[in-house]
Amino acid sequence: MRIYFLLHGFNDPTAGKNNVDKCGPYLEVGDDKVDVDEMDYGYYSYVSVRLRKRPAILRIVNAINAVPEDVNVVVICYSNGANYLRKALPYLNRSVEVVFCSAALNSKAKFHENMSKGWNFHIKSDMAIRLAALIPFHVWGSMGAVGYKGDDLRIMNLDYTDIASRHGGMFKDEVIGFFTSKVMRLTTA
Repeated sequence: MRIYFLLHGFNDPTAGKNNVDKCGPYLEVGDDKVDVDEMDYGYYSYVSVRLRKRPAILRIVNAINAVPEDVNVVVICYSNGANYLRKALPYLNRSVEVVFCSAALNSKAKFHENMSKGWNFHIKSDMAIRLAALIPFHVWGSMGAVGYKGDDLRIMNLDYTDIASRHGGMFKDEVIGFFTSKVMRLTTA
């Protein structure tokens, strides 16, 4: 059995309903469950994303740590959700698999050992990520646009440029079925 947690980015008044949460119906197959609410930290603006990160990270830690040990945990994190998940990893009581979607992270980011495997779906034409990487004094980077460039062998890059042309393009109605079927194949291997 497996549970998928869906973790949205910031500046999203729908709290993921129009992007990562759309994966839910495709992933809830057999004994697998999907949780779209436990990690939902609400709407954060550009300013509050920096000032209110602690409550968001605590929600992530508490949601994952509450899962029984015999259940595999997969977190699908979108944009800044990847940043919050990376910060939560050291506080987890278990290892998790991570699916990065248009991740707003440094392309050479370091990840705690609590991440057992990671898949980075990136889009070369993702201008939101490319522009965020230029903003000074923060941890955001271009991993969601250029791929993971670090030396962590647990992370595999998947270039989705030919399939989805913009930030969060894997959540478009015509792409999401293909994207989620790929996620299910990767996380069951």
